[in-house]
Amino acid sequence: MRGLRGFRTRRYIQLEDTGFSDAQFRRPVYPIPWKSIILATILFVLGSLGIILGSLIITGVIANEEWLDRGKPFFFLGSLLFIPGN
Repeated sequence: MRGLRGFRTRRYIQLEDTGFSDAQFRRPVYPIPWKSIILATILFVLGSLGIILGSLIITGVIANEEWLDRGKPFFFLGSLLFIPGN
């Protein structure tokens, strides 16, 4: 019973509550993530170029002696860059 005495003596102020406020219906304004957009675009372009260049080397369209063993790495790295950029 000792704990109830303190509860009975406390006084609370009744706040006026209409139930709704205008702030809860407003959409928050989020900033445009420009860094992410630019990074995704760069990865997409470099990945596309790597895939195209690697495909051209593998199929033999680019038949230079220096480039023949670089086809598969270009294709592989282009694929790795293309996936996050897409």
